[in-house]
Amino acid sequence: MATVYSSAMENYKKGNYRQALSAFRNSLELGNERSAYGLALCMHFGRGMFVDKSSAKQLIDGYLDRIRGMAEGGDGEACQVMGLYYYEGVFAERNLPLAESWFARGAEAGDSDCKVYLNELKDRRLTTCLQCDRRGAVKLRPAVLLEVYVNVCIVWTK
Repeated sequence: MATVYSSAMENYKKGNYRQALSAFRNSLELGNERSAYGLALCMHFGRGMFVDKSSAKQLIDGYLDRIRGMAEGGDGEACQVMGLYYYEGVFAERNLPLAESWFARGAEAGDSDCKVYLNELKDRRLTTCLQCDRRGAVKLRPAVLLEVYVNVCIVWTK
């Protein structure tokens, strides 16, 4: 079951959407509820099939509570799905702090992809917190939240 899901994720990341779509469907049929998110993305964006946004939303809505429950129970891959759900903002409003929280939980559970996403979010905050003016002088960008940890700024921009 996990190998079919892993295959689906790898194919999706590589842009092999027809193979990913087939693997997500197979994985979901085998009981891997985390596959619902990948399948819903394929449906929403027409990756490997025709666009079907309403069915995609209906599919993810039907599985979201179960995926969230798995994530709250310590399933690292489910945490990854929840993190992506809020990071990508396709089926819900984008919420980067909540995405980071789910990725952190997944990383603690040992999910290596969650660790990568968590680092990407942290890098994104560090690179977006500063801007240069025409002379090259560094200025802080407008931000909702600014925290300073040992001379390093971390900012969530609006």
